[in-house]
Amino acid sequence: MFAAILIFSTMAVMAASTKDNMANDVGNEMEQYKETIRSWYGENKTIVDGNYDKSLAVKCINGTFVGKKVDNTIVFKGIPYVGQQPIGSLRWKAPVDATPNDGVYEAYYNAKAAPQPEVELSSIYYQGEDCLYLNIWKPATTAAEKKPAIVWVHGGAYS
Repeated sequence: MFAAILIFSTMAVMAASTKDNMANDVGNEMEQYKETIRSWYGENKTIVDGNYDKSLAVKCINGTFVGKKVDNTIVFKGIPYVGQQPIGSLRWKAPVDATPNDGVYEAYYNAKAAPQPEVELSSIYYQGEDCLYLNIWKPATTAAEKKPAIVWVHGGAYS
């Protein structure tokens, strides 16, 4: 009887250890995957030398943003739509309007995503409360007719 209990206890410990090791392996693989995805991202910088493709630029009240052409689409990423991000003393306050700005900025990279649970696919991207930015895709053609637009604002629901 003692031998059976000893064998069963040993098997249970081994199974728990194997489960923990598998969980650690999956966790390590996920971290490596996140780092790979994050390595594709950068930080938008100010363009100070005036050397940019004017056909890929759009003038906004808060600056001129230069996108990238991808196939037949012009992509603008990480354009702030508030004057100051609502963090710290600005949390739960009315938004701060964008201030006029003549600067020229890259719009090549995604900004931070809103914080998500680790189980969400979007949790692989950089996250933070300072996440009020737009990503915009438009056709590279210069057709004069009006085109439809889709605007998606992420919600929540804590689910």
